[in-house]
Amino acid sequence: MLVLADWLALIEADTLLLMLVLADWLALIEADTLLLMLVLADWLALIEADTLLLMLVLADWLALIEADTLLLMLVLADWLALIEADTLLLMLVLAELDADWLALIEADTLLLMLVLADSDALIEADTLLLMLVLADWLALIEADTLLLMLVLADWLALIEADTLLLMLVLADWLALIEADTLLLMLVLADTEALIEADTLLLKLVLADWLALIEADMLLPKLVLADSDALIDADTLLLMLVLADWLALIEADTLLLMLVLVDTEALIDADTLLLMLMLADTEALIEADTLLLMLVLADWLALIEAETLLLMLVLADWLALIEADTLLLMLVLADWLALIEAETLLLMLVLADTEALIEADTLLLMLVLADWLALIEAETLLLMLVLADWLALIEADTLLLMLVLTDSDALIEALKLVLADWLADTDAEVL
Repeated sequence: MLVLADWLALIEADTLLLMLVLADWLALIEADTLLLMLVLADWLALIEADTLLLMLVLADWLALIEADTLLLMLVLADWLALIEADTLLLMLVLAELDADWLALIEADTLLLMLVLADSDALIEADTLLLMLVLADWLALIEADTLLLMLVLADWLALIEADTLLLMLVLADWLALIEADTLLLMLVLADTEALIEADTLLLKLVLADWLALIEADMLLPKLVLADSDALIDADTLLLMLVLADWLALIEADTLLLMLVLVDTEALIDADTLLLMLMLADTEALIEADTLLLMLVLADWLALIEAETLLLMLVLADWLALIEADTLLLMLVLADWLALIEAETLLLMLVLADTEALIEADTLLLMLVLADWLALIEAETLLLMLVLADWLALIEADTLLLMLVLTDSDALIEALKLVLADWLADTDAEVL
């Protein structure tokens, strides 16, 4: 029982050593897993940073396009305001003009046709400029798209290279894990061989004990003949048994020492492997650092190139805006000249209108003078008529007085008077 207890203690000690070795291996695997997770987290952070940079670049491009769109909308709004102002002026001119000013309307129509022709030419020129600007923008966008595609291709190539490096690292780690697994399997095989050897030794010991017990069962029969000889024989047997036990204990001690030596050798080998792994990891980290530095250098170069392109684009836009400003200034100058010409025409129209009003005033004055003369003539005629009526009334009075004396004479006189009246009436009618 003591022997079995000792063997169980040894087996438990070996089991504890194996558990400690496995715990150390698991801790190393967890540490390596954490390192890989940190490396992947760093890669994801770099990819997110690059994504943010691309988003900022796209946001800047959209802001520039919106600013250019607003400028174009303001230019169109100014053109519409000028056209509305000219339309109002024309409406006022047409409202003040009469049918007699057809010549002026035709002249204004010709001027407007010339203005519209100039405006069409300016609009066509602006349209061509805008088309050229859009073509330049499309070319720049295509160039930027190609640059972004090249950048993405470089990033994909770097990611593939890093992926291959990670795959090689994982392959190295798997190879190391397999090597460690083989070492553990060899250790377990050695331990099993030791356990089998110990089991065989125990079987031999038990066989020896059984043989001894059988011998002891036979010996009492012989002991009856000579107890002293039996006692001596038992003493010798016990001494041999103790010697065998000591030899077994020494053999187990030597085996344990060999196991410990093997374990230390394995620990040393694992330490060397871990040192090599750490060295490989540091080399990989340095390689990744160099790749990241090269990537950052490429990004800085690309950002500088895009900055130069944006500066050139802004310079082109400033030149285009200056050209458009000059064109607008020329257009405004033409419009001011046209407005001045139309103002002069309106002043001439107003002067002609004032002359017409003065002529109409003179005509009215002449008409009034004629009316006054006519009124005076009619007044004189009425006065003459009244005088004639008074004379006639006096004549009628005399005739009536004569009639009272002689009706026949009166009748004849009345006939004569009527004849005279008819003659006078015909004369007046004529």
